[in-house]
Amino acid sequence: YKTFTITPYTAGYTSATATADSYTQYTTTGVKVNAANANRLQVLVPDETAEPGDVNNGGKKGTVKTQTAGVSFTVTVNATDSKYNLVNLNNSTATVTTADEFDINPGERKLMAGTTSFSVTMVTAKSDGWTIKAEDLDGALPTLNDGLSSNVPVNPNVAAKLQLVLPGETAVPGSSTGKDGSPSNRTAGMEFEAKVRATDNWWNLVNSSPIVTLTTDDKYDAPDPQSYKLSEGGTRTFLCTLVTAATCQIKIEDTDGEGVVHDPQTSPVFTVVPGSPVKLQILIPDEKAVPGSSTGKSGSTKTQKAGASFNATVNLVDSYWNKVTATGNTPDMPDVKVTTPNDPYDVEGASKTLVNGTELFSCALVRAATGHYTNAKDVDGKSPNYGDRVSSTFTVTHSDADRLQVILPGETNEPGSGKKGAPNSQKAGISFVVTANLIDQYFNVVTAGTMPDVWLETTDKYDVQPDTAPLVSGTQKYQPKLVTAATAAITATDGAAGWPDAQSPDFTVYYCTPTKLQVILPGETAVPGKLPYTDNTGGKSGAPTTNIAGESFYITVYACDGTWNRVNTNPDGEVKVGITSKDPLFTPPADKTLNEGYDIFSVTLKTAWSTNTVCASDVDGTGYNYQSSTSSEKRMYPKPAYYMTFSEFAATRVAGSPF
Repeated sequence: YKTFTITPYTAGYTSATATADSYTQYTTTGVKVNAANANRLQVLVPDETAEPGDVNNGGKKGTVKTQTAGVSFTVTVNATDSKYNLVNLNNSTATVTTADEFDINPGERKLMAGTTSFSVTMVTAKSDGWTIKAEDLDGALPTLNDGLSSNVPVNPNVAAKLQLVLPGETAVPGSSTGKDGSPSNRTAGMEFEAKVRATDNWWNLVNSSPIVTLTTDDKYDAPDPQSYKLSEGGTRTFLCTLVTAATCQIKIEDTDGEGVVHDPQTSPVFTVVPGSPVKLQILIPDEKAVPGSSTGKSGSTKTQKAGASFNATVNLVDSYWNKVTATGNTPDMPDVKVTTPNDPYDVEGASKTLVNGTELFSCALVRAATGHYTNAKDVDGKSPNYGDRVSSTFTVTHSDADRLQVILPGETNEPGSGKKGAPNSQKAGISFVVTANLIDQYFNVVTAGTMPDVWLETTDKYDVQPDTAPLVSGTQKYQPKLVTAATAAITATDGAAGWPDAQSPDFTVYYCTPTKLQVILPGETAVPGKLPYTDNTGGKSGAPTTNIAGESFYITVYACDGTWNRVNTNPDGEVKVGITSKDPLFTPPADKTLNEGYDIFSVTLKTAWSTNTVCASDVDGTGYNYQSSTSSEKRMYPKPAYYMTFSEFAATRVAGSPF
């Protein structure tokens, strides 16, 4: 005989059968096998059943059923002996946990007759599955070893929403937010990837391909919006380039209007920082910085008043007009000077070093004009050089009225400075244009407000002055006519109670074209410019002296223009003058050619009259024929009596008639 030791694994009834060659086999009667003491927990998942005694397969059989994220399923937990036989006398308290860290914990339960079940919900999709662990929690003996399930595959649920993953973030399916980390700072103008995923409600990637539109808070970036169809795998990478340094968010939306409408998602707030500094920006009043825009600013420039200070703001900016507060260079910030190129007369300030990428510069222009601008320039001579930048154009208007100004031909008003040029010479008897202006303290014409009535006063007491006229928009033109060849000046005035007068510089009035002769007798003085101009009484003052008939005296003959100014030089040559008289006994002196426009003649009148005259005439017969001139009447007294003569009797008389 032989003794065999039999170790049954499976609780229940069992028998033993002996077999040998040439012998009839023998089977014992049934032997009851009881489960051993409980020493472990067993976990059965859907589509698995217990197989006591099958130590190699953990005491179970069947193919594990794949589960769906977010959908509950039942897990059975058994207390077993080492051969996976149910120990129905064990009532331990157990709990189960899954390898899915984001699952919904089912809590703890007490085994009844060695078994219990748990409702498990896993939320993280995993194709190779998650394990489920059962633990004995009650602390009473015997302490059961943990049970570990087979791997339970979990598929994503149905498509439900979109997920956006930015640099600095990582997708974490199953978690409450679906991702980990925070978006890192982005740099203006630097391209980065924004990853879009179609997911179920638990942020598991799903095979869904909607058309997705991405938009950003940056209204100046491009392209924006962007619309693309997700790949068959439910993903798409968008390339974004933000240009505005600010806090920002990005939003994704399902915009195809078909099938499942995926919930949109907006990113957490993140920061876009400026790029490297490359240039300067200058802003003037009523402009504001608009980083990211094409011009970097908005607003209409404000009109400035001559002499009034205003601030120009200079910023150090990147390519997209974002202010850069630190450069990391040595020195950190450039030295900048602001100038006003169209106003050569203002006082410009000194250069300044920008502080935290910005600085204010005080400006006060004095020249009223349109098209003014300010210019900011990097003047420190160090690398990198940020060049220069001109502002928008703006207008400077006049300040308050201060005084009158007079402008003669040859002069021009120079707002901000005064006048340029010198008065031109004028010709006697010829009108010319004089401008009177109402100006501020900076010589700008004041175009608005109450306008004064202005007239001109000249140093020529014989001139023809224009009428008083009101200034129109701060200016008026007048046409005076000076008649005296001399040094002259003109004053613009609106009276003693008005604005301060304006007096011109001295200028010269020259004689005009020679037209006539003038005879000056002893006792008379030539007075150039004196009226009248159409007869021989003008151009002189005084009364002729008397003489005795037969006594010689001197007369002066002048070549004159139309207003009795002596013509010193005649481009056509000097005139030859002859002297005549209505005195029947007059003997003319020799003809003379005038020298420098005049000459002196000795004449003798022999007839005692009170109305004697002499006449000077152009006798050369060539060139211009001067108008002759008859002198004033001159009284000639007789000499002492020398002989008797009859006079005023008829040549024949009638005999017997008295006479």
